[in-house]
Amino acid sequence: MDRLACVDVPALPLQLLYERQRDWAALPGAPIAVVREDKPQSPILWINPAAHAAGVRTGMRYAAGLSITRELRAAPVPPEALAACVDLLAARLRHFTPHVEPAPGEPGTFWLGAGGLGGMFDSPAAWARLMLKDLASVGYDAVVV
Repeated sequence: MDRLACVDVPALPLQLLYERQRDWAALPGAPIAVVREDKPQSPILWINPAAHAAGVRTGMRYAAGLSITRELRAAPVPPEALAACVDLLAARLRHFTPHVEPAPGEPGTFWLGAGGLGGMFDSPAAWARLMLKDLASVGYDAVVV
C-alpha cells in the first residue's frame, strides 16, 4: 500500500488575507473576516477566532457582521490570488515529494505521496517537520497528517 500524507494550511484564505493586510495581523484580538466582495451585502466566507467569539458567523452578510461588532475588519481575497497561493504552496511541497495534489474545492489542503522517501529523510516525522518549517518560513501555519 502506498503511503499518503495530508498537508493542511487551515483557513488559507484568512492566512492570505493576513499576508495582504499586514497591519490587521498585528492587531491581537481583532475580529477579521474574508468576504466574497468589498460590499456590505457580501457574504462572509472565513472568520478568525476573535470574530467567532464576537458572534460573527460564516455565511452572514458583512453588514450583519458589522451590526454584531463594529470592530470587524473584512476584505475579499481574489480567486486568482488564492489560486496563485495554492500553486506556490504546491511547488514548495514538491521539494519534499514529487507527488503533490491540491484538494479540489478545499484551498490549503494537499494530498502528498509519501512512499519511497525513506532514503531521503530520517523518518516520516522528520519529513513532516521539514515541510512545516518550510511553509512557516514563507508565513503559513500548517499541519501534516
